[in-house]
Amino acid sequence: MGTRPVWAESVRTKQVFIESIGRNHKTEKSRLTADLERDMKVLASIDAIA
Repeated sequence: MGTRPVWAESVRTKQVFIESIGRNHKTEKSRLTADLERDMKVLASIDAIA
């Protein structure tokens, strides 16, 4: 099974959370977006190996 489900859930959770952040929380949205991009790269790497 590996760690893919964990990373996939992290991506999904961050996407939902980012969509719910209000306009006045730009710093938090920026930080989470960077984390999301990292998670998506990890997920793509896992998929490439599989």
